Amino acid sequence: MGLMIGTVGMDPATSTSRFAFGVLGLDNGISFIAVLIGIFAVTQSLINLQLQVNHHFCRDRMTALLPSWTEFKGCFASIVRGSLIGTFIGMLPGAGATVAAFMSYSVEARISKNPERVGKGDINCVAGPGSADNSAAGGALLPLLSLGIPGSETTAVLLGALMIHGMTPGPLLFTEHTELVWALIASLYIANCLGLLLATVGIKPLTQILRLPTSIMSAFILVMSVVGSYSINNSMVEVWTMLVFGILGYLMKWLALPVAPFILALVLGPMAVCRFSSTAPSP
Repeated sequence: MGLMIGTVGMDPATSTSRFAFGVLGLDNGISFIAVLIGIFAVTQSLINLQLQVNHHFCRDRMTALLPSWTEFKGCFASIVRGSLIGTFIGMLPGAGATVAAFMSYSVEARISKNPERVGKGDINCVAGPGSADNSAAGGALLPLLSLGIPGSETTAVLLGALMIHGMTPGPLLFTEHTELVWALIASLYIANCLGLLLATVGIKPLTQILRLPTSIMSAFILVMSVVGSYSINNSMVEVWTMLVFGILGYLMKWLALPVAPFILALVLGPMAVCRFSSTAPSP
């Protein structure tokens, strides 16, 4: 489906319109940003409205959310194993953090010294998957920066952002845009520090936003999605694109279809079509 949508727009070789059906706004292809807004923001809003999600709040003191030194020493090996697993799985295109977390959980459950505690609050089964989930983000950058192949949904979005700014990820990125690569690597260190700060200090006040009723929260997200889609090119084409893919994402969630392959194909599809068009023999 992502490959099919990637063919919409002007053919780079013949300059003829493909699958635009007379809509001028589609001659440049389906807006990647509008698709992302629809497939993530609109879809989640519709799901929240359907399920009427009720949020529960932790009223304990902040220190109750932090592990003790004894607990940290006990799960240190799990953290190391989860980090290694997450980094390796993150390098595999399309796998993502979810696969890394479940694989780490499976490993911890198999080697647990207290199997009766597995699934009932075993800290090793929490620390390992949590570390794998976080380390998968760094691992997914390796194939993106070195080969131009996104390893997850997030890096697929990052690939789209780089291409919008005229940068093609790959070996030449390290020589032509060295400052960008090192800035991206430095941003990982900054992100981890900020993540620690938010997880320990800001989690309590930030969760207060969940006190808003689901209907108000979803309505606000939908309004901001419409405004953001329209501001891409000041065109209603992007708004309709966002709404269509929001409904499509909702159906995919309902049918339990993964979104990651769709996003990866949507990013890589136009690149493959452009390469094929440039190498195909003339009729």
